[in-house]
Amino acid sequence: MADEPQRPNERGQAFEETIGRLLNVLQVTHPTVITVRHQPKIVLHNGEDVFPDFELKCAFPHQTDIRLIECQDRKKDSQEIQRKIRHIKSLSKYNRFLIVYRDPDYLGPSVSGTLAKDGVPTYDVLEFLDFLRRLEVVVARSENLPTGVAEVEAAIDALRGDPFAAGLVGILGRQAEKAFLPNLLREVGSDLLIDQMSSRLKTLASTESGKDEAMVGRVEPPPWRP
Repeated sequence: MADEPQRPNERGQAFEETIGRLLNVLQVTHPTVITVRHQPKIVLHNGEDVFPDFELKCAFPHQTDIRLIECQDRKKDSQEIQRKIRHIKSLSKYNRFLIVYRDPDYLGPSVSGTLAKDGVPTYDVLEFLDFLRRLEVVVARSENLPTGVAEVEAAIDALRGDPFAAGLVGILGRQAEKAFLPNLLREVGSDLLIDQMSSRLKTLASTESGKDEAMVGRVEPPPWRP
């Protein structure tokens, strides 16, 4: 029985911290709906303690959605994470997972195929950014807010009573729609973005007719439905 989570290696820890900052942007933007826990302690039915990298909880008005997130940027057999997910699923109430990875060759065909059958989405960093962007849209709508407007909600409310500011309210709303993604990009950092784009371009260049082989056998990011 583990009393505390295992420490990832230095490179893996840096990647995990980056994913944590991205999730924190979402939580800060929508604190009444989004709760993120880092390495939460989960006690399985057999008494064993496990520590996923993150727990993402979305408290929508009509239901609560919880996903466990595993980050992979370490020299580790990808089958190990597959076994970990199945172990947690079979011995706990948690049944929704996703994996975020950095290295494009991390997932082998057999592992990615098995994860797909198990319904576990796998995202590289760029795909995870898009996942968060789409999730933020759903969360904002559940709060009856324009997409991404939470950070300027107070300013907009202050202007609503002024008939001369009606046009400005619309402008602020449209600008706020674009604010969430730049906040995410700032947290990723230019080095990781460049690395991800370079990997994607190399993959595209190595395939015929521009077909991205890295997407074959992968789970398509599902639409987030509250």
